[in-house]
Amino acid sequence: MPPLMLGDVAAYGPTDGGVLLLGQAPNKWMHDHNRPDHALWRRDLAELARLTMPEYYRLFTRANLLQEYPGKAGKGDAFPMRLARPAAKALRPHLSAFKEVVFLGKMVAEAFSHWGDWFEWRGDAPRLAMSPHPSRISTWWNIPGHGKRAGQFWLDLAAVARGRVGG
Repeated sequence: MPPLMLGDVAAYGPTDGGVLLLGQAPNKWMHDHNRPDHALWRRDLAELARLTMPEYYRLFTRANLLQEYPGKAGKGDAFPMRLARPAAKALRPHLSAFKEVVFLGKMVAEAFSHWGDWFEWRGDAPRLAMSPHPSRISTWWNIPGHGKRAGQFWLDLAAVARGRVGG
């Protein structure tokens, strides 16, 4: 299936204007740059929402703010905010096509000047929230009770998305 184009950003998944999951960028060393979510991360998000992978793909539209992460292969690269802010500015008008947008990681949210607590919905048309980066590189995931909080957010989001697409 060809991607849904949001300006210059390719998005994959349903085109119903429901939920958009917006990540940072695929790594340079990933073989398939057209996949907007790393295999482990999408599996982790599906597990948090208690979805099968087919359900995950059916319910959530997925995209990345940047086409490719410009850093070197490995950990410790700084997020390229100098590239992310202009990309966010160009993408912002296209977000209104969705009812909910979840920024995956604080850096994506910051590129959009979105501030708030994790999983706190703000605004309308679309509602915006941010989730700790699903790579679990954030120390947020290590604090007792946070995994349960994340799980509840993703369960609720999946229920909302299911209600829209029927089942």
